[in-house]
Amino acid sequence: MLTRQDIDFLRSFRSQTHPVFSVYLNTDGKQVSKKEVETKLKQMARIVRLRLNGSTDKDFRREALQEIQKIEDYILNNYKEFTIKGMALFSCGSYNLWHEIELPRPPRNRFILDETPYIRPLQFQEVEYRRICTVVLDQHTARIFLIYQGAILEYKLISDDVPTKVKWGGWAGYDEKRSNRKHAQKVNEHFEHVTGTLFELFKRDHFDWLIIGCKTEYLKEFESSLHNYLRDRVVDHLELPSDAPEHEILERSMKVEQTKTFEEHYALVDRVLHTSQAGGLATIGLENVLRHLNGSAVDTLLVARDYVAGGVRCLNCNFMGILEKSCSLCGGETVEVDDIVTEAIDRALDQSVTVKQIFEGVGMDRAQNMAAFLRFRI
Repeated sequence: MLTRQDIDFLRSFRSQTHPVFSVYLNTDGKQVSKKEVETKLKQMARIVRLRLNGSTDKDFRREALQEIQKIEDYILNNYKEFTIKGMALFSCGSYNLWHEIELPRPPRNRFILDETPYIRPLQFQEVEYRRICTVVLDQHTARIFLIYQGAILEYKLISDDVPTKVKWGGWAGYDEKRSNRKHAQKVNEHFEHVTGTLFELFKRDHFDWLIIGCKTEYLKEFESSLHNYLRDRVVDHLELPSDAPEHEILERSMKVEQTKTFEEHYALVDRVLHTSQAGGLATIGLENVLRHLNGSAVDTLLVARDYVAGGVRCLNCNFMGILEKSCSLCGGETVEVDDIVTEAIDRALDQSVTVKQIFEGVGMDRAQNMAAFLRFRI
């Protein structure tokens, strides 16, 4: 699983004299076959080899070619089949760097040679996932779970001594009323115990969403005891028994995450289309977005998750375009780029632009697969 420790470790690594490789592969069996993954890997490796032909440092070139072959051999020989959605591999043989990470979502395919590990896709994947806290409770017990990147961890089990209600006892029901008042007080104390624990967990881990699993009859009373910070993070209520198995809690929580994310993405696409059509600060389509990125005018970039398109980049000023043979900014020579969309994402991140990779099925095709909210119009 991708962790913050992975990112911190790789961020601290640097080698100015030896090749450092970063490889990302989409291995999601629902999208690509094993044969397609292997073919893409070989294509990317071949492109890097061709670029190394221009290297004047023979030792560096020889070491890099050996490293490329090692990476290819490892993936082709050790993965008889892919059971993960994506993988990232970082390698620098001279410093014994070999770091492999299973990714929770399919990445864009990349094979990069540099002096540092290329970690932007890792950071991108990390922020895409919500940190979820799911609490499952009844009137005397509660189980608190942390859910992130499709994995679940039970944080705490709470069990409080709550007396049962008495029915029809004592003169004029006096014992019953007294017992029920005590029962209600103990239930309230139990809920406050749970919400206090949740708030301490929030202060420690800063989860994004809170999901409450309980009978509907308890929900209003329990929510009323939540701190305002937590109440603002409640995204759904699930009818779950307090002894529900972990796999069911995880499955139901992940379904909530997917539904809420789809709703957010649909609203973003709808808003960018309406803003653009009304002549506001938004634009749609690859060519228009690239023009505004070239002018540092983009505020938020929306990209269909699997969108790939060819383009050109200026060798002099890094202008990005689609078909230009010469740069319209400086007149310099342009070179063809297999995936200008990935370059656009990198440029956007360089400019501190918010980037949203939009899920399929929410109508991103209406925005020609790429759109942007703008800081100003060019």
